[in-house]
Amino acid sequence: MRPYILAETNYKTTRDQQYDLAILPWGATEAHNYHLPYSADTIEADRISAESARVAWEKGAKVIVLPTIPFGVNTGQYDIKLDINMYPSTQMIVLKDIIEVLNRQGINKLVVLNCHGGNDFRQILRELGVRFPDMFLCQVNFYQVLDRKDYFDEDGDHADDTDHGDRHHQLDNGEPGTLPHGRFLPDRSTTTGDRGSAPIAGDAAHDCLTFMIGTNPENQRPN
Repeated sequence: MRPYILAETNYKTTRDQQYDLAILPWGATEAHNYHLPYSADTIEADRISAESARVAWEKGAKVIVLPTIPFGVNTGQYDIKLDINMYPSTQMIVLKDIIEVLNRQGINKLVVLNCHGGNDFRQILRELGVRFPDMFLCQVNFYQVLDRKDYFDEDGDHADDTDHGDRHHQLDNGEPGTLPHGRFLPDRSTTTGDRGSAPIAGDAAHDCLTFMIGTNPENQRPN
């Protein structure tokens, strides 16, 4: 049991624990070409948030990772079978309810760890920041934390080397297998770049962590 993962911990652990920051991983359910699972963005959100929280917890930060939300904005792919769309107006309602709980319980920092390019929470968080002035609210897009050119020769977009290399780095030795909540990653052992399955997920987790727990004193509320 990891005490910083809400889905794994229990009330005996959380009852008397004061948390400084909550992380809300947000993914999507959408097709990622023929070789990656529909849950690709959600797997990313699960694993990067968990690793970030682990490092933060071991450094003394009291963080809690909320369950990953698996549905994102997919209005641009409405014709693709089983791409599940969640409108920004629905995301606003979901975030408001979550923030209301955190605010009432004195957990005054929330980071939305976004792993889906169709999601953009900035305007929502600006509005909710006015409604909940004691809350620090921000969005971190994992795919913008690092420069992918440092890892891959070909700069792509959806289901590209970044997506694929990240999935394989999340598995031991790049082997196919199961991921959290029984998700399965099919085998595809190479990328088109000459660096193979690059450890972008681990590096992104470290850099997200630096921002999330405020280890950099120059951090400011995002614009």
